[in-house]
Amino acid sequence: MSEKELEIFRNKVRAGLLEAERNMLHEKAARGETCVYQDDNGRIYHVAAKDVIAANPRFQ
Repeated sequence: MSEKELEIFRNKVRAGLLEAERNMLHEKAARGETCVYQDDNGRIYHVAAKDVIAANPRFQ
């Protein structure tokens, strides 16, 4: 695989992951669910999916 083909493949994978994450967040928001995250100190916290969407333009 050439460098150009590899870069095209990487871009397609990134786009697919972003689309999957966006779909998952919108489905969770429709059901009123939360997402689980971890901060830098290892503490787990929950955020409403609708708040994650509102705070990140790439998910809208």
